[in-house]
Amino acid sequence: MLVSYKWLEKYVDINVDADKLAELLTMAGITVDLVHHPKPISGIVAGKIKEIEKHPNADKLVICQIDMGKEVLQIVTGAANVEVGQTVPVATVGAQLPGGKIKAAKLRGVPSFGMLCSQSELKVDETTEGKAGIWILPDDIAAGTDLVKELMLDDAVLELDLTPNRSDCLSIINVAREVATILGTPMHLSEIEYEESSVKIEDMAKVTVQNTALCPRYTARMVQNVTIAPSPLWMQHFLRTAGIRPINNVVDVSNFVLLEWGQPLHTFDYDKLKQKEIVVRQAEKAEKIITLDDQERELTKDMLLICDGNSPVCVAGVMGGQNSGIDDDTKAILLETAYFNPVSIRHTSRDLGLRSESSMRFEKGVDRANLDTVSRRAIQLMVDHCGGKAVSGIIDSAPELPALTEVFVRPAKVNAVLGTGYSEEQIMGAIKSLNFKITAKNDGYNVVIPSYRPDITGEVDLVEEVARLLGFDNIPTTLPYGSTSCGKRTEEQSFMDNLVDFCADLGLNQIVSYSFNSPKEWDKLNLAADSKLRDNVVIMNPLNDDQKVMRTTLLAGLLKAAARNNSRRNKDLLLFEKGNVFLPMGEVLPEEKPYLGILAMGKDDSRWYGAGTERDFFYVKGILEAVCGRFGIKNCEIRKTKGYAYLHPGRAGEIFIDNNYAGFIGEIHPLVADNYELTGKAVVMQLDLSVVYPEVTVIPFYKALPKFPASARDMALVAALDVSAYAIEAVIKKHGGEYLKKVELFDIYQGAQVMDGYRSLAYGLTFQCDERTLTDEEVNNAFEAILAALDKELSVKLR
Repeated sequence: MLVSYKWLEKYVDINVDADKLAELLTMAGITVDLVHHPKPISGIVAGKIKEIEKHPNADKLVICQIDMGKEVLQIVTGAANVEVGQTVPVATVGAQLPGGKIKAAKLRGVPSFGMLCSQSELKVDETTEGKAGIWILPDDIAAGTDLVKELMLDDAVLELDLTPNRSDCLSIINVAREVATILGTPMHLSEIEYEESSVKIEDMAKVTVQNTALCPRYTARMVQNVTIAPSPLWMQHFLRTAGIRPINNVVDVSNFVLLEWGQPLHTFDYDKLKQKEIVVRQAEKAEKIITLDDQERELTKDMLLICDGNSPVCVAGVMGGQNSGIDDDTKAILLETAYFNPVSIRHTSRDLGLRSESSMRFEKGVDRANLDTVSRRAIQLMVDHCGGKAVSGIIDSAPELPALTEVFVRPAKVNAVLGTGYSEEQIMGAIKSLNFKITAKNDGYNVVIPSYRPDITGEVDLVEEVARLLGFDNIPTTLPYGSTSCGKRTEEQSFMDNLVDFCADLGLNQIVSYSFNSPKEWDKLNLAADSKLRDNVVIMNPLNDDQKVMRTTLLAGLLKAAARNNSRRNKDLLLFEKGNVFLPMGEVLPEEKPYLGILAMGKDDSRWYGAGTERDFFYVKGILEAVCGRFGIKNCEIRKTKGYAYLHPGRAGEIFIDNNYAGFIGEIHPLVADNYELTGKAVVMQLDLSVVYPEVTVIPFYKALPKFPASARDMALVAALDVSAYAIEAVIKKHGGEYLKKVELFDIYQGAQVMDGYRSLAYGLTFQCDERTLTDEEVNNAFEAILAALDKELSVKLR
């Protein structure tokens, strides 16, 4: 929400500057993210063009004589839109513009004492229109007028970051109410007065609301004999500061009142309404409307329409239709002021992909009780600035208003919640400053909440009002009391997290599948009719037919993920999932067991030392062994299986840990592979982690990153073919000393420049100390000790 400082000054006396006001609002809970200050500008004065003559030495320049009130200035300009009699902004010699200072100059030999300004040069409007030429001002601005003040070029703009509960501050007047409360200064809202004609609106139009749940209140007023023209400069300025482009006086009035009161309006060209009857109804299925942005939009039956008889002319609360919009020929206006259901507007705005200043306010809820005031304010401005004549009366679909909210507040309760010692006078004084009606009652007060503050519904909301108005910084700081404990993961949770991380480290890709399955999956897995996996927890209200039961195995999710990838020619798969299965327990809640499922297909990626290996039974068995080694799991055994309908006979096994059944491993049965349209072999493994965890003896723990730099050394060795790399690495580690942290074989070479019967092996060595930086001498000594040991024990020499 962008708020003009000078606009606020129209409604409330402000005795602080914009920056201080922003600070006070922020401390009172209305956060101001930024204050946009205008760039330095001065010396801009209104002038009237008296004479224009061609420049003797330039075809595109003219010489203007400008009446400045007390003197006449000669100014040379290249603007094509200047004419005698116009009032224009003049930057006099010495004037400060956003682009720099103005100096006297000679243009092609003719003296010029200032510059005529465009809107773009004054940073008023930087669109294409603003750059088109000199800004032509209204004739009623006298020559010599200080335009910096007249045009409010020195105005600051506050950028508010409102919380969802303070949608009332999407109104300039409600922000002014906050300012008045904070500063303790009076507000001065002008009276809404205008004359009405003898024509009655009941004779001109009719309103029918078919769905009062989506439109609880709809009002209509009319104004005739309007003249479409630019709106006043002050109105254009306030609209621009709020981020809205001025269009014409009628549209600008509706936008101005929207910002002023936080209530969206809609203006219909009355003469374009053929039936002269406004009907508020829900759209029919696939009904269409062309909106003001020239887009044809298809509607759904949940959307609310404003119709001329049965013809749509507006999507309620979102955007008007092209067939009833205001144009240069408009003479009569039918003004809509309504309250629409916030949820309905939010859904409509989202589904149509349209979000506007109006829809944003309707979504959050507007002040239903204020519709008549807002409607009269808009008519007043149209009468004053559009040359119109107000039609008598109003059409109101629901003039009876709901009762105002009443909240009982106790000063003692306020202090108890805030931990403060405020007096009763301080507490009630803060609430009174909001101009709420207060009545003493028993040990507290009854507070009537105005309709423009829908966020206050209970006593705790008034406690918050007291806290922010008396200052959050005045609430004493206290330490929490009571017993505290350090929150952390259990050992089992740490194991589960580390298991997932380790699987990812091994190159497996994690998937997360639905916990719901279709019973048809069991047929695709060739399960027998009496299989325990078919004993499922049935969902009472499933999302769809494919998610009727809770899963009893992770296998179906893995195979569906593999099938989806396989259909897209991604045949090299290494997937895993850690998730729960759900086993029925009669009338009580089902038992949830954590499982680990793994699926492998295709081949590993190719490496420098050869093509990728096939991911077969033994590949997945290697993953199982790696998991057991990582977590210190011993006595893990694969036994011959009794037979699984979904596994290949002879290529499957059961996993036992310390003689306890923990899962299965094997190749998917060809018939099951066909059911899932898999091409190639797929090997799966499933582990019951509730059986695995009790056998875990090692859980990795966090180790801080080293503070001191490492020192790296490479060595290329020549060794006989019968000397294994393992033996070489063992010697390096044995004699490398306590600071040798890492040994990595990164190259093997056999061929030219290496003797027959020998090969070259290149190792990277990393030395590091946790307490200090190692010296070159220490690293060199360790390096030499390794070379000496290799020569002595394995006859391996430095290449």
